[in-house]
Amino acid sequence: MQEHKHDLKSLTNTLMEEVSAYGILKVSLGQYQTVCNRINEFAASSGQESYSQVLMEKFRKNLDTQVEEGCLCPGYCRFQKRVVRLLESLAATGKVDFSNAKPSVRKYPVSGEILALVEDILDTNGINQSKRSDLRAPMRHLFWYADIHGCNAEQINDSIVMKFLIDEVPATNSGSTGRTLRCVKYITEYLKAHGNTRLLHNYTMLKLKNAKIRIIPAFSEEEISNITAAVDPNSPIGVRDLAVILFGYGTGLRGADIINLKLSDIDWRRQRAKIVQTKTHEPLTVELNGTILNAVADYVLHARPECSVPELFVTTKAPYRRLSSGFADMIDKYCRKASVEKIPLRAFHSLRRSFETVMVSHGVPIETASQMMGHKRIEEDKPYITHNKEKISFVAMDFKDVPITTGLYAGIGCRPETEGGVPE
Repeated sequence: MQEHKHDLKSLTNTLMEEVSAYGILKVSLGQYQTVCNRINEFAASSGQESYSQVLMEKFRKNLDTQVEEGCLCPGYCRFQKRVVRLLESLAATGKVDFSNAKPSVRKYPVSGEILALVEDILDTNGINQSKRSDLRAPMRHLFWYADIHGCNAEQINDSIVMKFLIDEVPATNSGSTGRTLRCVKYITEYLKAHGNTRLLHNYTMLKLKNAKIRIIPAFSEEEISNITAAVDPNSPIGVRDLAVILFGYGTGLRGADIINLKLSDIDWRRQRAKIVQTKTHEPLTVELNGTILNAVADYVLHARPECSVPELFVTTKAPYRRLSSGFADMIDKYCRKASVEKIPLRAFHSLRRSFETVMVSHGVPIETASQMMGHKRIEEDKPYITHNKEKISFVAMDFKDVPITTGLYAGIGCRPETEGGVPE
């Protein structure tokens, strides 16, 4: 059957009329128009003026390429593909099929229109791609909360926002209160600028009250020794887990940064690793002592499966992929095996606390310790160092209970001057 020729600009104009008549939020109509404009621009760059299925497939592939290159977020890609599907249904039947409007996210599911609205708010506030992932979920959270209370984006008012901040956030997402407040400022200012007259308060004045600092005990020298001794050095999982634990304790890196660590990030000859921190998006160089290098080399040479995955730590069974979650279960498993007491809130991140506590207890200046932790401000070190010397002296550990007797880096100290071997 021959495909009927449609003038693309006329078809997209008709789509916008149908979308408006369907009842799409006025604040979201601009998102549909933006995608229609991009489709027309894409066609013009290919020297085409008529709609065709081949053109739509090329546009989809172009979207996928942008996602792979990190230029387009998956959520906004899905929304643009939804507009393409609407356009296809209009071209094929003369009517727009709105029946496939399904939420595309599992946490705080919202419509495609709201996903696009979130991206436009981020664009308006000049948020770069590397920092958007931290803000999308809190933004969806507010729109999702408003929706379950019967308010769409244009109906959000001060009462909904305050209930969200007072009742919802402390109960479900207290760990992200700072990001949530930032998102509330962005959303309310955007909605006001686009015709919402129900929002009267100035949310740009919101500030997060400093919470009391929680002192969570670091792992002691004896506990670290028992945990490492509980790891099975003869199994691939054990070899990998030992490398992960020693990496966390010996560098103070966050679990997320160890998950994202790539083989190429390690400079074996200079005994260091260079990363971009997941939380702050700032670069950081960490020194690697002989114990860490030996454990990682043992893992790379003898336990890591041969695969094309760029990350250092991967699953032990095919299909191979990077580890996809934190290390809470890992540290809990070895704590149980080693009979180390499970103290509330003490988990893998406590290795990071132990790292800085040891440095400070050995007289390392707090400014230096803060830089090694990758902190932006000295204030961020308070939860890690507000112990007196009597309380922290027991955790000081230099790996003497995990001695290096063999291996590529045997005899190398924390800041070696001699070059070690390089796993190949």
